[in-house]
Amino acid sequence: MPGKLLWENRMEGAQKQRPDASRPGRTQSRCGSEPAAPAAREYTARRALRVRSNGAVEPIPDPFDLFEEWYEEAHHVGLPEPSAASLATVNEKGHPSVRVVLVRGHDVHGFVFYTNLRSRKGRDLLRNASAGAPASLCFYWPPLARQVRVTGMATLVPDAEADAYWATRPRGSQVAAYASRQSERLPGGREELATRFRALDKSLPETSVPRPEFWSGFRIAPDEIEFWEGRENRLHQRLLYTRGDGGWTMEILAP
Repeated sequence: MPGKLLWENRMEGAQKQRPDASRPGRTQSRCGSEPAAPAAREYTARRALRVRSNGAVEPIPDPFDLFEEWYEEAHHVGLPEPSAASLATVNEKGHPSVRVVLVRGHDVHGFVFYTNLRSRKGRDLLRNASAGAPASLCFYWPPLARQVRVTGMATLVPDAEADAYWATRPRGSQVAAYASRQSERLPGGREELATRFRALDKSLPETSVPRPEFWSGFRIAPDEIEFWEGRENRLHQRLLYTRGDGGWTMEILAP
């Protein structure tokens, strides 16, 4: 069979070309069954301690209560940024894009992050400023074998709320917000950006730097919140909360 022979030839070539770094002179296949390196075994063992058994889960009626519980636990496992989440948006042509943002607040009204409104994500989310634009967040906490997916509509936060958060930022971050025309090309490279920063650093007030009109926050009001938790034998736990007229309903999904 030509397909089978082609696969075998490729595997034979890979075995010849890929040296095993742990044993001089020995080769290893990408798809082989060589034992994992010590570091990989150690990581696998640590992760296995975090994966739960396949017992039942006590349902929590309010997804925000469950998120608060998981979010608090994520702050105690050595993660550098537990508030980091992948943010997905869609432009006017239906093209998606994703990037990591820091979620600076969450409550029963939604999840808040801040950005330059002229950035790509800002433009995507301002396409329908009054009604909001679709957006999705995904938090991932590997040491806990957990992730949370949030899907809903993003709208601008009130000016007073953006002003209050802006006032907590270090002055250097405030100057950088003025200096960086986020998502635009830099023909002069980083030196162009550094020059703009130095000029603004001198011209802006030493204290109480005003928030620029092109910088604010978005709140994603969720229609769905899904909680994923790693389980033995890849029988992972998935809890999907959906918002309806009568509040939240919860369903268990197959992994």
